[in-house]
Amino acid sequence: MNDVIKYTCQCCGETHEEWPSIAFDSPTGYAVLPGKIANEIGELTNDFCIVRHPEQIDRFIRANINTKGY
Repeated sequence: MNDVIKYTCQCCGETHEEWPSIAFDSPTGYAVLPGKIANEIGELTNDFCIVRHPEQIDRFIRANINTKGY
């Protein structure tokens, strides 16, 4: 059986045949913050997230893991 999985990308609207990336809108450390607190101590962009706690600063970067070997 050689079934091809196709899906329509929500970002570009095109149909792709390779496996999609599994992604989240934000890291858990940001997502669990109540809205007002997230706005006060957090910064979230498409690629980066910073959460400034009184005792530490958490930094996150979005990445894709390539399993094809190139």
